[in-house]
Amino acid sequence: MTAFLTYKRLIKLVLFVTAFMLLNTHKLKAQQGEKDETEQIAKIDTVATFDPETKKEAKIIVKDELTVHTNPDFMPVFYPCKGERPENRNKCTEEKLAEFIAKNTIYPLELKESKKEGTVKVRFVITDTGIVTLVKVIQSSDPLMDEEAMKVIDFLNISFEDAAFFPGKLNGEPVNVKMILPVKFKYQE
Repeated sequence: MTAFLTYKRLIKLVLFVTAFMLLNTHKLKAQQGEKDETEQIAKIDTVATFDPETKKEAKIIVKDELTVHTNPDFMPVFYPCKGERPENRNKCTEEKLAEFIAKNTIYPLELKESKKEGTVKVRFVITDTGIVTLVKVIQSSDPLMDEEAMKVIDFLNISFEDAAFFPGKLNGEPVNVKMILPVKFKYQE
């Protein structure tokens, strides 16, 4: 049991360091004065409906595009950092998000025997209301790792009483912000 706990701690440390490095990259880009860029991301929702006259169910696919920003004036702030002074919020967000990912990511047991390692890059959008949406693997390593990486990002939405983030802002207005997070899975004895 002790070996398993040590193994679990090492995995969490690797995940923490990876998330911290990514968030620091975002901070550096903002400090270096990089301009904000926007892009359109397709948002597709399936809505189930019921027609009482025909007594049949139907699924409607709703397609929409979401404008997202990559480097707004203010990056989203992770919910646990809400009480921090404005100048400390980015650093707090980096640290607390990395801790959250490390604490809630589970190395797939099926991969432990094969000692497989890899990095999964996950893209997601923090909406102008602070909700995490459009979670997608953009660089796969293994289907089990992909599933776990997406699961931990999705878990952000149900882990807090309100939204997981205070939204990013551009010109004083809340905006949708695209984030890319690499989640490293490294086997440790």
